[in-house]
Amino acid sequence: MCYNCFVVISLDSIVGELHLVGGQRQSETPQCSAFTAPRRSARGRQNDTLFILVDAGGSASLIQELIQRIQQTYWHTSGSVTAGLRAAIDAGNEWLVDNNRSALAAARAGVTCAVLRGPELFIAQTGPSCAYLAHQGRLERFPRSDAAGSLPPLGVARAVEVRFSRADLHPGDTLLLADASLPARIPEEAIASSIVYVGVETALDNLERLVRDGNLSAMLIEVTAAAAAPETSAAPAVAPATKTQRPDRVSAAPPRRSMPQVGEWAASVGQGVSRGLRSLSAAARGFMQTTLPDRPAARPARRRGASSLESHTLIMAAIAIGIPLIVAAVVTTVYVQRSAAAQVETLVAQGQASMAQADAAATGEEKRARWSDALAAANQALALDPNNEVAIVLRAQAQAQLDQQDGTQRLSPILLYDYTKAGRRRLTAQGASLFVMDPDEGRVDRFALSNQGDTVIGGEPAPAVSSGVTLDDRVIGALIDMAWIEAGGQRQKSALVILERGGLVEYDPAFGPSELPFAQDSAPPGVVRMDTFDGNIYLLDATGQQLWKYAATADGYTTLPEGYFETAPPGIANAIDLAIDGNVYLLESNGAAHKYFGGEEAAFQVSGLPSPIGRPVAAAVDPYTPTDSGFYVADREGARIIHLAPDGRFIRQLRAPGGEFDALEDILVDERLGRLYVISGGRLYSTALPPAAAP
Repeated sequence: MCYNCFVVISLDSIVGELHLVGGQRQSETPQCSAFTAPRRSARGRQNDTLFILVDAGGSASLIQELIQRIQQTYWHTSGSVTAGLRAAIDAGNEWLVDNNRSALAAARAGVTCAVLRGPELFIAQTGPSCAYLAHQGRLERFPRSDAAGSLPPLGVARAVEVRFSRADLHPGDTLLLADASLPARIPEEAIASSIVYVGVETALDNLERLVRDGNLSAMLIEVTAAAAAPETSAAPAVAPATKTQRPDRVSAAPPRRSMPQVGEWAASVGQGVSRGLRSLSAAARGFMQTTLPDRPAARPARRRGASSLESHTLIMAAIAIGIPLIVAAVVTTVYVQRSAAAQVETLVAQGQASMAQADAAATGEEKRARWSDALAAANQALALDPNNEVAIVLRAQAQAQLDQQDGTQRLSPILLYDYTKAGRRRLTAQGASLFVMDPDEGRVDRFALSNQGDTVIGGEPAPAVSSGVTLDDRVIGALIDMAWIEAGGQRQKSALVILERGGLVEYDPAFGPSELPFAQDSAPPGVVRMDTFDGNIYLLDATGQQLWKYAATADGYTTLPEGYFETAPPGIANAIDLAIDGNVYLLESNGAAHKYFGGEEAAFQVSGLPSPIGRPVAAAVDPYTPTDSGFYVADREGARIIHLAPDGRFIRQLRAPGGEFDALEDILVDERLGRLYVISGGRLYSTALPPAAAP
């Protein structure tokens, strides 16, 4: 007899609401409401949860009355979920149309309704509306961005169009209902970074920072799981969601499946196999007795009869050998499967116990250690059973807690281009042009980006400058570095400046490359990086232990440089990168960083890091945020980008959900537009740069 054992998962929800006016959080959120089924509701509605968000500019009382009309109709309409939602929206529209007849100003409304029923989500939308579902770490928008326009709002005509969507939910998924202005103001990847696996309160805080001084009405619903008692059945079952209890995480005591001890089970299997083999042996003997003659025949058997007897004997021998082998294989397979299930259950139990210990821990270090144990147990369980719902939720909760303790923000990088192999590439940008230098290949590529900075127009880069090409009777030598330079001082125009062994090359996106007069016959031999500021060029010379400043002249950079430092500062021989925003930052290969102003060291002490910088490869600031830009360090060993305040205090660390940052090469920061460009392992990424939390 074979039984299938299933853990019954009960889906629940945690709800948060946000109403911002001019960037200020309001105490009331009249635009959205959540409802559980009343005592007397239509058949089939008893276990539903209804969420409503109205996008309208009318009074709070009008919006609330519209919400009440919708929810009352839904609960008292029989039939499917979609039939109930359509009837509810129709009723709300009828009331609003009638109300507009006597109103001084006609009201218009967009409505988003969502129903949570067990593991299913149903969404109904009409008029201007917006919803996002973060499902297992990925964001989906409703209606889709390619949908043909928004539907007519409520309150205009008797007939109303409704757009329906459906999704299967898993614990850890998050639903965001918002007014229709959100997609136009905030990129999807920024929304994803703000709400995926961070918890309701943190997600609402992130949305508030994204909106800044704007307006927003939003409701956030996080789906959670509560493991119920195990059931034995021939098919999986899902328990109805609990509406009144909304736990933050899975219960600390895991459900135990009804499973015999391994020793007892193995013994019973062995006894069954033994009985089966005895029966098989007896049957074989009986079969052979009826097949073989009792005594020798009176006449010698013909050759054909002898061959038939030998054939029967061989068949019976094969059966006698083969069936025990098949039984043994089946027994082994079942044993391995049940052993794996028991191991998964044990790991989940260990993880949940670690989670409970983390909640009770007195110190931050102890909490971190226990959450790390919970994450490790969840990952091991998912390696054995990737679809285990309880382990999925446990991993998400443990990772979110560790991220919160470590000041980690998870980004959603978008792949712009794949060079297919890692290298030492450099990045710089201006407007919608992103430049990538590959010194090893001796080329600079120009990418034309969309206004959002998340798409390469045409899909491929255009070559800008290459080594070995003759330019103005001079062959371009090995490429060292590049930077975008703005007009300033005696410099009259902005352009891309490229440092190569023989001097400088200027690239104008409109006119292409040209030679830029340089004071020396070649670049200083110890130069490792370059940067620009206020029309001047700065070369970091690690061998010469100096930062050379080349001032702009009327015809280029024809005067000899001056040293930025009077005496070589400590650590400059180990410097690997510099960044200038009015201040000068130097980054050393050991992770140490220094800040200078006017050639003198300024107050800057790196502090508060969750872990030391392992292998720094690049530094960045936003040069268009003068003197108070954040200082960013790309740490390849840690697969992270560290954000420090102007005084060196740790602000946050930025990570990718997968391995996108595992082989960091260079980074480029645009704090004004909230954009971050990363090249890692030969892959060029763009991602929204979410606002940092207030210190």
